[in-house]
Amino acid sequence: MPGWLDTIFHEYGPGAATYNHDPFVTALNAVGGVLIAITFFIIGFICASLAGTDAQSLNDQSSKRILLTRLFGWFLISCAVSRALGVVAIWHNFAMLNGIVQLVTGGISLFAVFIIPATIKESLKQRTLEEVEQKLRHTSDKLEKVKEISEKLENSRNAEHNNTSFNN
Repeated sequence: MPGWLDTIFHEYGPGAATYNHDPFVTALNAVGGVLIAITFFIIGFICASLAGTDAQSLNDQSSKRILLTRLFGWFLISCAVSRALGVVAIWHNFAMLNGIVQLVTGGISLFAVFIIPATIKESLKQRTLEEVEQKLRHTSDKLEKVKEISEKLENSRNAEHNNTSFNN
């Protein structure tokens, strides 16, 4: 490798600061990466495993939300693996494996990009429909009360009319 290219890769490439064996920068990257990886693993496993177990019994909208939550969980898990490999890569070169994990993470992310807008749109549409149905039920209940009051008034008027006509 030409000297200038070697200089670019070692001084400006990934992990260049750790090549200089700066203990503070190494520790900073290692601890930060481990904390992020642990957090991503925990949240990812929660989303992927606890998002619901019986999607068939739920309506279509709930099934999509469960799929989206699980997808987000798997995305976080793949991010966690990538972060953990990044920490290991401070001392060992796992560029190929790290590239594969990043490719999987990117694929999951790209898939989610197409699902999220459609799910949000349907969720808003569903919520709007539910709001309209609720308002319709509320209006129907009020109409029933008005009907009852109207019938009571009519019965009261008829009873009053019958009493006055009976007395005459």
